[in-house]
Amino acid sequence: GSQIFDHRISPAGSTRFCLFWKHSSLSILKARSPSTFRGCDGSVVGIAMVRNPLAWLGSMRSEAYELNDNGIKRRNDWLTERIKFPWKTPEVSMRAAEFENLGAIWAKWVHDYESLTSFGFNRSLVIRYEDLVLDTDTVMRKIASLAGLTLPKGSVQQVYRDGRSWHREAAALSARQKAIQKIKTKSYQQLFISRKWFAIACSTLDRGIMRRFNYTDCDEMPQEFR
Repeated sequence: GSQIFDHRISPAGSTRFCLFWKHSSLSILKARSPSTFRGCDGSVVGIAMVRNPLAWLGSMRSEAYELNDNGIKRRNDWLTERIKFPWKTPEVSMRAAEFENLGAIWAKWVHDYESLTSFGFNRSLVIRYEDLVLDTDTVMRKIASLAGLTLPKGSVQQVYRDGRSWHREAAALSARQKAIQKIKTKSYQQLFISRKWFAIACSTLDRGIMRRFNYTDCDEMPQEFR
């Protein structure tokens, strides 16, 4: 949900590359492998994407990929358990890195994104996943502008049918339509079963960072559940 895109870009005339695993913690990467960011200045544009942390937590409950070994799918205390990156993690610098809980991972990643220049990105932008889904054209134009490019009018086109389900009936909702529906209805909140679990989820999250990105779910929670 919160990620910085992989960069395999070498500035003109340079043999340096800006290359790292997109799910890395930038601050951990900088501390353990500082040379990683030496090629990230110059012509490289850093784009980081943030997602509503509650929707991200729900997504991690469904599929945590490298973090599945922590038992996120099966444990009742998945919101509060300590999280450790396994030795099979693609980015060597992230192996064995530990966090208090999943919420702490979201906060650390996003906190890093708020200061991309400190990691060598002279040109950078943090976008919200929700804005990219709901207003793709505007977000893509911001990215293009930052990169010194111009998008012709009408050049951003939405794909209205999920390419992964081409064989299904055309009436099926596209991946984007499903994402829009989830964002607008806040259906991700249903993943927490009860207000008790919703409150536990919110207790693990950094409210200050959430507010800075206009994620207000936890602030809107009834007082008796806080």
